[in-house]
Amino acid sequence: MRCGKASRPFPALFDPSLKAILHPTIVKHLPKYKDILKDIHFLYTGIQRNYRNELKLSAHQGELYLGVDTWQSPNGFDIMGIVIYQLINNNTEDMELEAIPLRDVIRLRKAAAN
Repeated sequence: MRCGKASRPFPALFDPSLKAILHPTIVKHLPKYKDILKDIHFLYTGIQRNYRNELKLSAHQGELYLGVDTWQSPNGFDIMGIVIYQLINNNTEDMELEAIPLRDVIRLRKAAAN
């Protein structure tokens, strides 16, 4: 609820009102903003690299589906997310849907049209 009230879920970690309710030891050991951005980027690129290698090594057959979605955050930023979906048949009765983001979330310059 505090993050929703601030309308800034990610930067809320560094908001003075949040730090005021946290224990001083926790505040002292909160990660730096740049460290969080670097870690998120590291996770996305690692996943993308892994997925790319998996596609190169596998005898990929079938389609890849592109999912695109736009959203306006409560603080007015227009955001677009892009995801690749792949339907995988493991030679069993069960089929599996894999998904991977193409990039980090993209902030749009203009509002998304219907």
